[in-house]
Order: sequence, then C-alpha cells, then structure tokens
Amino acid sequence: PVAVLRPPRLVGRDPEWNLLREAAEARRTVLLDGDAGIGKTRLLSDFLLHQGSSALVCARPGDTRVPYALLSRLLQAGVQRSRAPVAPWAARELARLAPEFGPAPAGPLDVLRLRQASADALAQWRAEGLALIGLDDLHHADEASLELLAEVAAGAAPAARIGWVLAARSGCMTGALAHWRAGLDGEDPLRLTLGPLNTQAIEGLLASLDIPGLDAAAWAEPIARHTGGNPLFILETLLAMRAREPAPGAASGSASGSASGAASGAHRDEARGNRRGDHQERLARARRGGFPHRTQVGHGRQVAR
Repeated sequence: PVAVLRPPRLVGRDPEWNLLREAAEARRTVLLDGDAGIGKTRLLSDFLLHQGSSALVCARPGDTRVPYALLSRLLQAGVQRSRAPVAPWAARELARLAPEFGPAPAGPLDVLRLRQASADALAQWRAEGLALIGLDDLHHADEASLELLAEVAAGAAPAARIGWVLAARSGCMTGALAHWRAGLDGEDPLRLTLGPLNTQAIEGLLASLDIPGLDAAAWAEPIARHTGGNPLFILETLLAMRAREPAPGAASGSASGSASGAASGAHRDEARGNRRGDHQERLARARRGGFPHRTQVGHGRQVAR
C-alpha cells in the first residue's frame, strides 16, 4: 500500500514536537539527533511545514569534500523565497556560491566578506518573515558551511535572530558543530534525541496505515519486539510481510512468528544497505518519500536541489 511508503501522519512524537515549538518561539537553536531511520527527517519536515515561514535544506553524501556546499543550497533556497534583492555588494559575494545572485566576481573568495554577505542576506530574509531554518543530515555536511553559519547565527542581532534546527545521526556530529554548542548569548542549544516508538505509538502508526486484514492492536507488540521501535524497520517489516503473506492478519500464521521472519529480513536488508553506503541509503529514502532530494521552503513550496 502507498501508505506504507509514507505514513499519512506523524505519530508518537508529541513531546518532541512541543519542545521544537517552544524552542522555535524562543528562537533557540535545537540539535536534533537519533539513529538512522528513527524519523528525524519526517519530524523536522512536518514541523517546518506546520510553522509556515521556514526553510529546510539537506546536506548530501560527498558534501564534506566540497566547501560551502550546504551554504550554497541554503542561499539558493533563500533567494527563491525572497521578495527583494540583497545589497549589490552582498549579491556579488554570494554569487560565488549561488548563480541566482548574478555573475560571480573575479578574484579569490574572501571568507570574511562571504560571512558578512551571508549575514546580511539572512537578516533581510528574517525581516521578510523567515523565522526558522532546518538543516538536515548534517553528518554529511561540510565543515566550512557549519562554521560560517554558526558564526552568523551567533552574531545576529536579537531582532534579526532566526531559529535553527540542526539534525544529524547520533554519534556523527562533526567537530564543526561544537561552534553551535557554544550557544548564543550564553544559552546552550537544546539537545533533542529521538528514541524508538513505544508500543502504543506503533499501534497508532499501524492503524493510520489502514492496511486491509492488519489488526493494529494484535500486531503492535510483536512488531515492537522485533524492530526495536525504529520506524524505518517497522515499515520495511510491513513491506516484507505483505510480500510473504496475502493477508498479514489472517489466522494462517501468528503475529509473532510472521513479524520475526519479516523483521529479520528487514534487519538483514538494512545491514546490506549500510554496506552499500550512503548513496544507496538515500535512494531508498527517496523511494519511501523521505524528502532527501527536495528543499522545502515555507508554506509547502518546494525548490528542486
């Protein structure tokens, strides 16, 4: 079923949603981390769309070898939503990274001028209403972008402050993210770690999928036991079950036994996917509708990357 590829609603993340909302209202930086497949991108993308005037930009595999790759994508997203051009001198500097600003000037890049131009552009976009920026998959991000953006965020005047949500896999925060941990005006960023879904949330997820023959209450516990509550494993397990059995809720097999076999296959598939590397993983995420190849900008508008 199509719903298994992308569940119709977010479940089991109300506490994290509320913390994100409170941080956004205070324009406080959030560090969002968790295991692969735990639902960071889904939570972040849904939250930003709900907030309205926001932007979501994703790092990509290989960005670590390309200085300012992430910053370039953020500038492209910003200029697409802006209602007025930035100052001419700033546009010339930013054109080195984003052709939407015009022709790039000759000569080497000056990091200090690039930082000031980026700060001026973000301040203008903030004045136009941009209130929140999400940076996803930062375990792939280049350090040059993270360092520059951390300095820009730290130096922003209170009236020009933008809220930031920085998402990455647990244990994969790069050294450059230490700049963000230093905090803004003495306030440390909020660290928010996503954990697995509990049995009640899994039951809600299964019910939302509306799969014919699937008894959500009966299947929630065995699926929780055999997937560890990881949303990615849950969905892959359901796909494997549908491939093996015409009706997962039929009496021909127990929920525990079927989930065990399907979950084992899903875990083996995930291990093989990890060995194939990040590129294959992101292709799989694209198939599941995880937005790895889109930049979302405010009010549901999307900018191709």
